[in-house]
Amino acid sequence: MSGALDHRTDGRFEFWRSVADTFGVDVSAVDEKLVALEPLTVVDLLLPGLSDEERSEVMWALGESERRSNAADATSTCACACVCHPAA
Repeated sequence: MSGALDHRTDGRFEFWRSVADTFGVDVSAVDEKLVALEPLTVVDLLLPGLSDEERSEVMWALGESERRSNAADATSTCACACVCHPAA
């Protein structure tokens, strides 16, 4: 289970670094402590001047990123089960 949590944290870390880069914020502002916060808090701290529309777009993109990550996790778990346990 901790591997899945590490993968999610890594995914969030990369997501927030990408957002910071997109908005011209130094990516070094993104660290593990920041990523561990609630997403709206991260937006407020990392990008304090965003409009409501921009905040909404960032939150939507985060949701999409996490959905893709969860789908990839489910696919890799299934593939592992099929390979490791052919009768499954």
